[in-house]
Amino acid sequence: VILVAGSLAFSADPTKLPTLEPINTNNDIKPVVATIVVVESTVKGTEAFPKAMTAANAAMGKLRDYSGYMVREERINGKLIPAQTAEIRVRCEPFSIYTKTVAPKELLGQELAYMSGRKEDKVRVKPAGKAGADGFLSYDVTDSKANVDSKHTLLNTGIASVLKRIDSALDAEKKAKTKPEVLVADYKFDGKACTRYEVICEMPHKMRLAAKMVVYFENESKLPIRFEMYDGPKNGETTGELLECVSFMSLKLNGGLGDGVFDK
Repeated sequence: VILVAGSLAFSADPTKLPTLEPINTNNDIKPVVATIVVVESTVKGTEAFPKAMTAANAAMGKLRDYSGYMVREERINGKLIPAQTAEIRVRCEPFSIYTKTVAPKELLGQELAYMSGRKEDKVRVKPAGKAGADGFLSYDVTDSKANVDSKHTLLNTGIASVLKRIDSALDAEKKAKTKPEVLVADYKFDGKACTRYEVICEMPHKMRLAAKMVVYFENESKLPIRFEMYDGPKNGETTGELLECVSFMSLKLNGGLGDGVFDK
């Protein structure tokens, strides 16, 4: 069975993305829909999902750094903003992160960088377009200028942050004493074999962070390379609104990223 991610999710074709060399900002690279291949699984999701989370956190604990592309879409103030594609490079310890936006056009060339304990612990920002002609400026982590079109700060961006959001949602369900249903299937995403878990938190409660979460764990690395979060259905609809979707594509693990990548 082939399922094409469309209205409920998004992705980008990694073959149409530039390499992780300096990007020519004259090129506007737009995310496109990706094909996801799915095969039904007989595995019990409620038993397998906690094991997958344990394996993912263990793999994250061994990871030194990674680079690739992040494609994300978020609902902010009730509005689903256009999908963003960015080059992303992350060093786990000490935590350092660099992103360079390649789509949409209005954010093309925007760069964000952060090194834990350096640069007065501020985010270095080079705005898109002509506004970036003066180079990088420093902002507090929570400043809106260091957090363009995202409800997450730069420090809460990346694979580890996705795992933390899942843990927070599961912890909320545990405190509410609910038992989410978990569906599982084998998928192929970004050309990689994955196990997809659909966590359905059907019982509404004041602590609920999402009515449904969908997580794709890459089988080889054990890491989550795609995460979707949905609100509960409203006005008689059968599916809820997409709250957030983030994909990590063309990943290269443990490449040996040094200070020069993040020192802006």
